[in-house]
Amino acid sequence: MSEEPTRFDTKYLTFLLVGRRPKTEVWSVNNKHNGSRLGIIKWFAVWRQYSFFPETEGGLVFSAGCLRDIEEFITKLMNARRVQG
Repeated sequence: MSEEPTRFDTKYLTFLLVGRRPKTEVWSVNNKHNGSRLGIIKWFAVWRQYSFFPETEGGLVFSAGCLRDIEEFITKLMNARRVQG
């Protein structure tokens, strides 16, 4: 039985698994260039979906490519959750 990945890399970002809850996961979103944390992706119960929570310090700026990477990763998490039931 293979373990699930705890890290995903894209052109701009690194997604690191930082927590597991009974039905969901928490992922840190980091700048691939310098490793700084940009925010986290976790389950947002009010909307019943994974959402990105950006860090509030540092005046973050996201390019279209970064936002696309975040959106694609959230879609991947949502698809996995649907499969799990």
